[in-house]
Amino acid sequence: MKHGIYSGEYLNYYDIPVEKDMEIHIDIQGNSLNSSSDVSVNCEGETYSPETASISSRVGVSVNADSKKGTITGAGSYMIGDLVSVVATPSENYFFDGWYEGDSLKTFNEEYLFEARKDTVLTALFTPKNPDEGAESSVTPKPANSNNAASNNSKTMLPKSTAVVKKTNPMVVKTKAIKLKATKLLKKKQTIKKSKVFKISDAAGKVTFKKKSGNKKITVSKSGKITVKKGLKKGTYKLKVNVTAAGNSNYLAGTKAVTVKVKVK
Repeated sequence: MKHGIYSGEYLNYYDIPVEKDMEIHIDIQGNSLNSSSDVSVNCEGETYSPETASISSRVGVSVNADSKKGTITGAGSYMIGDLVSVVATPSENYFFDGWYEGDSLKTFNEEYLFEARKDTVLTALFTPKNPDEGAESSVTPKPANSNNAASNNSKTMLPKSTAVVKKTNPMVVKTKAIKLKATKLLKKKQTIKKSKVFKISDAAGKVTFKKKSGNKKITVSKSGKITVKKGLKKGTYKLKVNVTAAGNSNYLAGTKAVTVKVKVK
């Protein structure tokens, strides 16, 4: 326990951090007390008996997580002031998508470090690598049971399940025209990097590309690379491409249809 001073007759603790409506407990070991009158708590000039106030130096940390999507370590009981490390490890088909306390994002890192100050309930979110499985992550998982969630005198923390309403994917896609020389295409194919054609911003989730229509001598890879095959004649060609962002725990998957111009001179 912090802030303790022994005066020769009494052991006093002071400046104990508390919050509004917090229930405080004390757990004293040994036979040093002769009666309940040996314990009292003073707060802003008011003195309370053990029946109405007590002090505890331990707090509980519990975690909401879906064991099918990943594993969690670090939940349990801690002394106030201890450094807590909770670690999320996603399963093979999932990405880790952040540590949350209620609606508050704490970190996108798989390890979250914080000082134990109060009973804490965290949620670890995971996003499927395959967007077709995204519907599973629309509900926050129930918290796993923890035998050491708090000391014997702490309140039992009840699990909560909250539906997450996903928003429209905010992805924005812009394109640049491709300009090629026919003389080079007579010798060999030409490959254009994604960054030279597509400018993508605010995409939630992994971005993929798929050709929708256009000249058969122009292809688009899943990663966005464009290949113009050898022998394409002079002219201006229009290519229709679907750009898809997979989404995550907060945003839906979204697709933008864009046009890419290929000019051969």
